[in-house]
Amino acid sequence: LNCACKFSLKVEQEEDKSKRKEMKKLIEILSEQNKNVIFNLLKSTENVNLETILSYKDQSGKHSFLDDYEERSCEIK
Repeated sequence: LNCACKFSLKVEQEEDKSKRKEMKKLIEILSEQNKNVIFNLLKSTENVNLETILSYKDQSGKHSFLDDYEERSCEIK
């Protein structure tokens, strides 16, 4: 799969190195040790508890754990 980003393409041509290539190589190396690496990576994106991640985006915008941090920390006490 080629990257559609023109900037990435330019960087790859100039340096013949990109983070995308690094990650592909890392996954390739890990796959040699564990054939389920790709499956596990994809499954890790399921069932995400939005209250436990730093931030996320949805149709209404970007949300940070800091948005209601004080309110939730008062409930814990």
